[in-house]
Amino acid sequence: MSDYTPIFKLDLAGWLMQRKFVLLYCKRNEYNRFKIVYYFRTTESLLNAIAEYNDCKK
Repeated sequence: MSDYTPIFKLDLAGWLMQRKFVLLYCKRNEYNRFKIVYYFRTTESLLNAIAEYNDCKK
Protein backbone atom coordinates (compact mmCIF):
# COMPACT_ATOMS: atom_id res chain seq x y z
CA MET A 1 0.00 0.00 0.00
CA SER A 2 1.38 3.42 -0.92
CA ASP A 3 1.76 6.30 1.51
CA TYR A 4 -0.75 8.48 -0.30
CA THR A 5 -4.02 8.11 -2.16
CA PRO A 6 -4.69 10.23 -5.25
CA ILE A 7 -8.17 11.72 -5.52
CA PHE A 8 -9.26 12.94 -8.94
CA LYS A 9 -12.60 14.56 -8.02
CA LEU A 10 -12.79 17.97 -6.38
CA ASP A 11 -16.11 17.19 -4.70
CA LEU A 12 -14.69 14.03 -3.08
CA ALA A 13 -11.56 15.90 -1.95
CA GLY A 14 -13.72 18.65 -0.42
CA TRP A 15 -15.97 16.09 1.25
CA LEU A 16 -12.92 14.40 2.80
CA MET A 17 -11.47 17.71 4.02
CA GLN A 18 -14.82 18.56 5.67
CA ARG A 19 -14.42 15.30 7.57
CA LYS A 20 -11.00 16.40 8.87
CA PHE A 21 -8.78 14.42 6.50
CA VAL A 22 -5.59 16.35 5.80
CA LEU A 23 -4.68 17.18 2.22
CA LEU A 24 -0.97 16.38 1.74
CA TYR A 25 -0.55 18.19 -1.56
CA CYS A 26 -2.15 18.74 -4.92
CA LYS A 27 -0.71 19.05 -8.41
CA ARG A 28 -1.82 19.23 -12.01
CA ASN A 29 -2.76 15.99 -13.73
CA GLU A 30 0.00 14.77 -16.07
CA TYR A 31 -2.48 13.90 -18.82
CA ASN A 32 -4.93 16.79 -18.54
CA ARG A 33 -3.36 20.06 -17.42
CA PHE A 34 -6.77 21.54 -16.58
CA LYS A 35 -7.43 18.94 -13.86
CA ILE A 36 -5.89 18.82 -10.40
CA VAL A 37 -5.07 15.65 -8.44
CA TYR A 38 -5.42 15.78 -4.64
CA TYR A 39 -3.30 13.53 -2.43
CA PHE A 40 -4.28 12.28 1.02
CA ARG A 41 -2.37 9.99 3.38
CA THR A 42 -3.57 6.41 2.95
CA THR A 43 -5.28 5.09 6.06
CA GLU A 44 -8.00 2.57 6.66
CA SER A 45 -10.34 5.36 7.80
CA LEU A 46 -9.71 7.24 4.53
CA LEU A 47 -10.56 4.17 2.47
CA ASN A 48 -13.71 3.63 4.55
CA ALA A 49 -14.70 7.27 4.03
CA ILE A 50 -14.22 6.97 0.26
CA ALA A 51 -16.41 3.83 0.25
CA GLU A 52 -19.03 5.71 2.28
CA TYR A 53 -18.92 8.59 -0.21
CA ASN A 54 -19.37 6.20 -3.13
CA ASP A 55 -22.35 4.56 -1.41
CA CYS A 56 -23.98 7.97 -0.85
CA LYS A 57 -23.55 8.98 -4.49
CA LYS A 58 -25.27 5.88 -5.94
